[in-house]
Order: sequence, then C-alpha cells, then structure tokens
Amino acid sequence: MISATDFLEQLANRRRQEQAEALQSLSVPHDLELPRELMIAVNFGGLLSPVLARSVYASAQACIGPPTSDPLILLKYFAAHPGCNWNLSTGVESGIIAVEFDHVAARESLAYLCAGDDDWHRTLRFDTAHACFALFELSTPCIRSRFNRFPGLTVHCRDGILVPPSIVAGRELAYVDPFARLEAAPRWLLSSGP
Repeated sequence: MISATDFLEQLANRRRQEQAEALQSLSVPHDLELPRELMIAVNFGGLLSPVLARSVYASAQACIGPPTSDPLILLKYFAAHPGCNWNLSTGVESGIIAVEFDHVAARESLAYLCAGDDDWHRTLRFDTAHACFALFELSTPCIRSRFNRFPGLTVHCRDGILVPPSIVAGRELAYVDPFARLEAAPRWLLSSGP
C-alpha cells in the first residue's frame, strides 16, 4: 500500500515529466519575441512560469512547468499559451522579495516602518487596482518575522506573485518605470523589529 505522500509525490513527478515532454515538442515561430515585461524579469534573473488561471488566488497547480529564467523556454511557453498570466517566484532561491502595499490600508504602517526613508520608490514596481508591488533583490534569508502583521502590508518571500504582463481583474499589469533597477531590500524590511 502506498502512502498519500508518496502517491502525491509520484503524481507531481509524472506531471513534471509530461510537461517537460510537451515543452520539448513545442516549436516557436521565428518572428516571435518575448514581451518587454517578461524580458525585464529575465534580465534580473527572475524565475517565471506561465499560469493558466486568471485569478491571483490560483493555486501553484495552475502553473505550467517549473519556474525558469531561460528565455528560450519562456518563449516556448509564450508561443503555446498566448495571453496567459505569469508567476514570479519569490524567496531565497529566486533572490527576490516582493512587498505588497495596499493603497489605503498601508499608509500608517509604511510611515512607521520606513521612518521617512522612501528610497524604496526607486526599485522596480507595478500597481494593481488596490495595491502596489515593489520588487527587491534578496541576499539574506532573514526578514522581519512579524512584518505581515502590519495592516496593509504583505511580504511575498516563499510564494509567487503575478507580474506584468499578467491580467488581473480585467486590467493588464504594467511596471511603473520599466527602466527601474531591482534595488537591494531596504534595512527596514530585513531588520528584526516589533
């Protein structure tokens, strides 16, 4: 008798193998290019995977294949699934941390945490209808352990987020400044605190 854990592991391995085989068979039209927004993520080493679901609440199972920064693999995915959403992996392995600021609820929390330091505005950012996402380079696994307890702020460090050119709630995401660099995570984000 096989355990549930082993069964799920075998199922996941089979799914990954099927996806890898499907990827090998994909062809790319010679004139097709990755959208500029995806190339931005590729250039900073972002690990991306296509997502067939349009919801920000889609499970990791909605992602196709393992996250990658290989432009050729991403181009194959883009050719096979035009118009899909794109998931960016966050965490130590990807070297990226994302901070989600609710436009209304985060004002006081942000003022308290940043204490006037608004250098984070220079990093790569994009807006949704209700929040701003700021992406930072993560070089340490130590982040504020209780950071997500501040109203209106959410740190994405072990999950994924939908990034441009994904469509969320009928709106295509776009970077505020597509030429912005990925800044190092600010001290107020990484430090231990209250």
